[in-house]
Amino acid sequence: MLLKFPDQSSNRVATASARSLNFTKKAIDRLPSPTAMGLSAARHVYFRDSRVPGLCLRVSSRGGKVFVFYRKIAGRPERIVLGKYPDLTIEQARGMASKNNSVIATGGNPANSKREIRNEMTLKELFAQFGEYYGQQKRTWSEMQRQFDVYLEKWHLRKISSITKLDVVALHARLGRDRGPYTANRTIELLCSMFNRAIEWGWPHENPAARIRANKEIKRERFLLPEELPQFFRALDAEPNKDIRDYIYLSLFTGGRRSNVAAMSWPQINFNRAVWSIPEDQVKAGETLTVELLPEALEILKRRKQTATSEWVFPGTGATGHLVEPKKCWRRVLEAAGLPVAGVATAAGLACQAGRPLAIARSAAHPW
Repeated sequence: MLLKFPDQSSNRVATASARSLNFTKKAIDRLPSPTAMGLSAARHVYFRDSRVPGLCLRVSSRGGKVFVFYRKIAGRPERIVLGKYPDLTIEQARGMASKNNSVIATGGNPANSKREIRNEMTLKELFAQFGEYYGQQKRTWSEMQRQFDVYLEKWHLRKISSITKLDVVALHARLGRDRGPYTANRTIELLCSMFNRAIEWGWPHENPAARIRANKEIKRERFLLPEELPQFFRALDAEPNKDIRDYIYLSLFTGGRRSNVAAMSWPQINFNRAVWSIPEDQVKAGETLTVELLPEALEILKRRKQTATSEWVFPGTGATGHLVEPKKCWRRVLEAAGLPVAGVATAAGLACQAGRPLAIARSAAHPW
């Protein structure tokens, strides 16, 4: 049965064969909607381009016009939306349709790539999977979450294949300018690690965050000079908070990282062997670290053990149950000593400077 609709130029009746026409701006602008064609029940009507196979124009009941590619591939009809007219020009639509025809001619299906993108995970979904199978096992997971939420927030809903190397380079440059080189480098490292995991899990594309030249990071820390040590120790001895005083002295005598000393627990201390065993999940290298305890450190620990009421050497009131990030106290000691606060090395760094054993020193050198 032939579909009939009113001809716009006369009172004649045109048949369905008139739906195939040479797409020109004038011809497309004159195309009627289904309502104007007397098809009130139809939501859309299609017109085919006579020049490029598969290129169609879909006209809605409200008169909206969209270019669509429609062909049967392996006996199955496939429809791909190309774009709205006139935002997408006739020439652009023909070019896109021709590319699709080339894919079909070589045995491919252009609709498959569209489905892959539609079904592909977003960056937020990748991060969730990254955390479940990889990130949550890392000590720095909380920092990774913060970086992702703060610096990659605008990319959360992007399909991962839509993120290009140029996008990453631009992000790195912007973060370096607005947030500093350290933040920029760590954010790109996180992004690179996420895409590396995606590739391991079968994502068939290159990592857009790989081989991005890192910004130069300027280290601001310095060690206390020998002539500054006496005033530092006088200020430390005068520190009114006994817990902080012991904490800093233990950091000095062990060379431990601030987070390790703060999370020191009594089960980790072997008084008979005079060693402190730091669990592998608290060590950057991922291996249990055994630290020899100097007599000065043992003296502090034995004194604190006598009055201990917690599993922690330095109990705290927060969620962890132990002391956390005593930066203000470290600054207070430096200020009392009349020393510059910014950039002075940690107590662990001072232990390295003083020539402590290698087993101690290798866990040190982290700024406050």
